[in-house]
Amino acid sequence: MPPPYRLGFEMVGLSRPRDAVNWEKDEPWITRINTDKARFRTPPLCLCAISPWRDSSLRFFAIFARFPLNHSAAEMTTIYLATGNPHKARELSEMTGLENLALGIALAHELGGMPEVEENADTFRGNATLKARALVDRIGQNDFVLADDSGLEVDALKGGPGIHSARYAGAKATDEDNLNKLLAALRGVGEDDRGAQFTCCLILADAAGRFWEFSGVCRGRIITRHLGRAGFGYDPVFVPDGYDRTFAQLGDAVKSRISHRARAMAKLVNWLKAR
Repeated sequence: MPPPYRLGFEMVGLSRPRDAVNWEKDEPWITRINTDKARFRTPPLCLCAISPWRDSSLRFFAIFARFPLNHSAAEMTTIYLATGNPHKARELSEMTGLENLALGIALAHELGGMPEVEENADTFRGNATLKARALVDRIGQNDFVLADDSGLEVDALKGGPGIHSARYAGAKATDEDNLNKLLAALRGVGEDDRGAQFTCCLILADAAGRFWEFSGVCRGRIITRHLGRAGFGYDPVFVPDGYDRTFAQLGDAVKSRISHRARAMAKLVNWLKAR
């Protein structure tokens, strides 16, 4: 089990803040962190100093440390993200809203890495459950595993690509390959018939073998060309209802509030607050 602390350094100053790097004993835990939103296991200790820099301007240095206080590693509750997808890991860790719940968020690599999972179920729920089962035997008695399976369901394609979204154009397909295949499949389909939705199923599992499901849907439509540079997957061609820009144009700030994954996470957070 990882120790119940994180130690990080951040430099901020009169000019644009630099990236912060967070260190553990052996390897980086995150490579970029916003300390206002960071979720650590204990309250921070902040030490500040002022020092001149090469350009003679003043820069402020701050050290943020989290220490064990009165908790042991066995007593801390951590949610381990059962994914090897760095995009999903970042989205899930940034949108949790768990800041006031005294819960840690950690990646699968802290448990030795995410095992290979054959996603052969025929539903999002089934595949998310397979991922959770692959990791749950490694967690402590007070911890959870959180697994995600999600995809794009297009009305004109009878719900496709659905559970095959990540591999729509083949086992080794890139995002670009999948996008091109989708647009080709919808060639000639009128704007009124290009409805679609992103669907997310989250499975939370504990060491006792209990499983909980939280799902979210974001409706929208598929446009005819790629627009925007943010996001990943099908974001450049998906315009959510109520907007006139794609997820890739709207950026993370909007997506983290209205996406299928954000809506599923909101249900999870409410459940954790009530338990």
